[in-house]
This record gives sequence, structure tokens and C-alpha cells, in this order.
Amino acid sequence: MKGRMIRYTVKRDRAAENERYIAEVFEQLKREKPEGLRYASFKLDDAVSFIHIVSHEAADGGDPLRDLSAFQAFRAEIRDRCEGEPVTVDLEEAATQRKALSVLQFSSDVSSIDSDGWRTGKP
Repeated sequence: MKGRMIRYTVKRDRAAENERYIAEVFEQLKREKPEGLRYASFKLDDAVSFIHIVSHEAADGGDPLRDLSAFQAFRAEIRDRCEGEPVTVDLEEAATQRKALSVLQFSSDVSSIDSDGWRTGKP
């Protein structure tokens, strides 16, 4: 399983816009349900720093997240929204508890997810 963690800080006046882009990605994920994709987005306490964790098991080696039009829109102006360069770290799975992982699937707010693992509230 390939994994990445991306951390970045947005300009304070662009934080709400960034959250809207994230919500649009999760709406498209909910509709399309790409196979083998796990994706979570977190906003830190400072309200301008974000962490995204993504992993996927694509047989063809592709990245289903990057194929989403909403994700492409999210990435299009990310550098303009950020205070500095986003930091990406490749992750190697050491261990996984499948139940916990399924709760994180497509959830951008782990405090408000429904029984199917989907975020129920607005970011």
C-alpha cells in the first residue's frame, strides 16, 4: 500500500476557501467511491494548518485521488493559498487495524462520521 502525508499552512484569509475545496473532494469521493483509496484530511488547532493522509492499493499503479476533478481543482491554486511550500512525506505501512482505517476512509472530520465512515458535518 502506497501512502503519503501532506502538511501545509494556508494564509489566514484563504482557510475557508481551502476547506470548501476539501469538502468538494470528499463529496466527489462519496459519489464515486474509488476502489482501494483511503483518504483523511485534518485541520489543526491553529485553523490554518492542514494534514492530509492518503493511501491506495491500485492494481494498475495509478492514483485514483489525482484523477478526481475536485482534487485537481483543489491542487490548482494550492501554492497561492499556502504560506509556504506543502511538505509531502512518503509513508510505508508498518501496521494497520482495518476497522480503524475504514473509519478514516473519506473522512475529513473524524468527530462527525456516520456509520458508513462518511463525514456528516460541514468542515
